[in-house]
Amino acid sequence: MPAARNSAGRLHCAHVARQCCEDPIGSVFLPNCVVLIELPLPWSEQVWRSPQVSPLLREAIDQLEGAGARCYAIAPDAEYSLPGMARVLLFSRPAGLFVRFEPAEYLVPAASVPGLLSALAEHGAQPATYERFSIPPGATRELLVCTHGSLDACCGQLGYPLYQLLREQYADSDLRVWRISHFGGHRFAPTMLEFPSGLGWAYLEPRTLDRVVRRHGPRL
Repeated sequence: MPAARNSAGRLHCAHVARQCCEDPIGSVFLPNCVVLIELPLPWSEQVWRSPQVSPLLREAIDQLEGAGARCYAIAPDAEYSLPGMARVLLFSRPAGLFVRFEPAEYLVPAASVPGLLSALAEHGAQPATYERFSIPPGATRELLVCTHGSLDACCGQLGYPLYQLLREQYADSDLRVWRISHFGGHRFAPTMLEFPSGLGWAYLEPRTLDRVVRRHGPRL
């Protein structure tokens, strides 16, 4: 990937971290529950302070994060999304040792997202009042690339081209590729989370994608 530079022509932190061989291990925190909420672009630097986020939605997100979850925005996709509806993906950590998070998926009217989030905060992954909106997870793997350029230029300049490559060349019925809001570690851009495995990836490059996505070739 080309070195990312700011408007003054200086190298961005992602390039400096790579030159210094900074290790990204341990830089991503995964809580007991990760919640992904479709939110139309553009996103502000603080994603839940974006103009399209209503006070009711902010309050529900605060309630859910107060219950121990971590909420991120995902950008609607022309293939995955429906007009007037919003997808909410939930990945919960099982008790004891585990190899994957437990997925749940909801497709609700956009205006109903605050109510769903409040119900999740109070009742967990299967609130009875929203059972009719629960659907089988739409893919076996979700790849989430940080492209949150309004927070950090590294994620926009390096993350978005990588997202495009993944979306065009790897997405299929068993694998969805999303743009996600910032989850930390922008100096390791391009960065990506994978669910339900909970794996985190850093310093991604086109030449390594087959090994990451298809598990082909030598181990990284």
